[in-house]
Amino acid sequence: ALTGTPGAPITNPPAGVFLLAHPEDWFNPPKKPKVKIIKFSRLDQLDDTTHIHGMSFGINNDDLIEIYINPSSWESFNKPMRYMLMYHELAHDLLNLEDLAPTGSNDEKFLMYPHMSDFRNLTMDEFIESYQRVFLEYSLTNTADIIARLGCSSAPRQL
Repeated sequence: ALTGTPGAPITNPPAGVFLLAHPEDWFNPPKKPKVKIIKFSRLDQLDDTTHIHGMSFGINNDDLIEIYINPSSWESFNKPMRYMLMYHELAHDLLNLEDLAPTGSNDEKFLMYPHMSDFRNLTMDEFIESYQRVFLEYSLTNTADIIARLGCSSAPRQL
C-alpha cells in the first residue's frame, strides 16, 4: 500500500502503479446548488406557448436547479416519456447541456432532442440507452477537458 502525506508527491511507488495526477487535482465533487425548485406548473397556460412539457432555468448556473413540468403533459405521458422529460430537464440544469437542433427525425431517441412527440413509443430500454449515451459522452468530454487543463497526456503513465 502507498503511504505518505496527503498532497505530497509520491516517491518510489511500487512497480505497476499508474497515475494521471493527484486525486486532489482531478476530482472536484459537484457543487451543491443553493436553490432547488422542481414542481408542476401549468405551462400550457402561458401566453404564446403550445406543447411546452417542461422548462428549466438553471443552465450554466451551478447554484440553481429550477424545473417546471406541465401537469397535463405528465398525466398523458407513459413511464418512459416521464423519465425522458425529467432527465432532459435535469441535463440542462445539472450538466449544462443544450437541446439538439430539431432537424429531421429522432430515430436514435436522443435525450436532448427537444420534441417529445418523437418519444411517444419510447420503451424503458430505449430511454436507458439514450441517457447512458448522453452520460458517457458527457463524461468523456469532461475527462478530456480535465486532462487538458492539467497538461497531462490522455494515457496513464507508469511511475
